[in-house]
Amino acid sequence: MIYDRGSSFDVEIPAANAIYTHMLGKYVHSIIGSDAHAAAMIEILESYQKAGYKYILSSHANVEEQDAVTEKIAYVKKLRRLAAQCKTREEFICAAEKAFPDYAGKNYLEMTAGNLYSL
Repeated sequence: MIYDRGSSFDVEIPAANAIYTHMLGKYVHSIIGSDAHAAAMIEILESYQKAGYKYILSSHANVEEQDAVTEKIAYVKKLRRLAAQCKTREEFICAAEKAFPDYAGKNYLEMTAGNLYSL
């Protein structure tokens, strides 16, 4: 099964109990385009949980499992809360780095901040 996600596709692989997605990254910042995009991302990730995929395959990370999905849902929910609280791009980046100090991909966090806050 192939799912059109707008800017990318997910490919379900039933024989491997897996889904391929463009990007997950358990401990990597994600690029989020807007609050609506974050909400859609959570919905997709929750569908992975409901489907019970054993493996999540990705272009930008190692093979991951459901713990990565759970982590990413918590991450996106926290970023949404931070975005609602922070007034500036810089404040948001600082708050996100404090909340997720060991995450890689600061450039992705900066892209998210650029998407969420006017320069």
